[in-house]
Amino acid sequence: MEAHTPSRVAKGMTLAPSKLYLKEAAEPSHVGKVKAPLVVFDLDGTLYTRPPNNLEHDPLGQPAGRPYLRSMLVWLLNYSPYHVAIWTGSQKATAVRCLDDLDLGIVGSKLVGPNRDQAELLHPKLVALWAREDFGLTDEDYHSYVAVVKDFDKLWDYLTSKKLVDINWSPFNTVMVDDTPSKLRAQPDTLIAAPTFDYPLDPSPEASRALLDTFLLGLVGMLDELSPETNFANYISSEHWNESVGGRNAEFVSKGVRILQSFGIPIDAEGRSPIPLEASARRPDRPALVIPKTVTVLKSQASAGPSPTTPSTAVSTPSGLDSPAGHESPLPPSRRSRPTPLTEENLNLSDVSTDTDDTDTDDEKNRFVREVEAQQERRGRRRRAKEQRRRSHQQRLHDAVEDWELMSDDPKAPMREVPSPYLDSRRR
Repeated sequence: MEAHTPSRVAKGMTLAPSKLYLKEAAEPSHVGKVKAPLVVFDLDGTLYTRPPNNLEHDPLGQPAGRPYLRSMLVWLLNYSPYHVAIWTGSQKATAVRCLDDLDLGIVGSKLVGPNRDQAELLHPKLVALWAREDFGLTDEDYHSYVAVVKDFDKLWDYLTSKKLVDINWSPFNTVMVDDTPSKLRAQPDTLIAAPTFDYPLDPSPEASRALLDTFLLGLVGMLDELSPETNFANYISSEHWNESVGGRNAEFVSKGVRILQSFGIPIDAEGRSPIPLEASARRPDRPALVIPKTVTVLKSQASAGPSPTTPSTAVSTPSGLDSPAGHESPLPPSRRSRPTPLTEENLNLSDVSTDTDDTDTDDEKNRFVREVEAQQERRGRRRRAKEQRRRSHQQRLHDAVEDWELMSDDPKAPMREVPSPYLDSRRR
């Protein structure tokens, strides 16, 4: 998202597509076999937007996620054939912090690695998070507001060296979603041009448009249509998606809603919770937590019977879009709703019973419970720390205006001190 036009282009940027790219993009596309395509996302202005500068240091001024962000990512990371990468012009620490604030659970909260300069990728289909550090900028350009270009030849070479999949990503099977087309000068036909998502500051027309934004629902429909094509760049260019979605936006939104409903994915405009990880998507080097082989039952849940559907699983379809008649989810009933999470309220260690007294099984069960408790404790500490920062900031703002306010009737006159009406009303 560009606040204003940069004064110049960073040194060493690729400003035009290569002859090889133009030749590959000109090859006609047709429907073929889907082979693990790659979608790359910009962040600020595309998937979320950061608060204006005057709110940057306000703990309440967290990034605003684009409506239906979580619904789109659940489909993309668990049910679609796509792998996902992120490439942002922000610094990597800023990108990690914003994604952590959105509570999506796809990256860790801190940078990792020997030099503390790499993002911790928590989902196996998230293959890279590139940021300002990965453009190859000079030290001067890194700390200046300059125009940058995302040259996909660098990203493709990096991913090929990692050997994450059996195929090589290229213009034939890669698409970038970005709200700044000028950053794709090196591969202009690899872009789906997203409308910029503005920070919703109420009350304003921009806030109303932001809250009604359905671009990510339409993106589900677009990516589904694009996935079987044999040449992404050629198809995007022929459909002019690199310029604007145009008059087909309503069609794509309707298609995206149907796709999400077919997988039983809640269509929540403001959903905030970690992206679930389907068993089939787990990395071999990150096996799922081993559950005791014996049957473990929470007596309080067994006696309560089936739990009612929670509000978070209810599907809310955007205004003007109707569900297809007679449509049913192809998934079995056990996959259509999310299980009740294990929380402090329903985790009663005295209620846990098993069908055997085997010592090894008890140790394994207790280890599982301890891991759950430790995870809950870490999340609780983070919530309490964030709340303390918010309260401290509010107190500082209150102290700044409690005693006096600076006011002036004449702009040319020096400012004078007058008693604060807020303080007078409290004293009365």
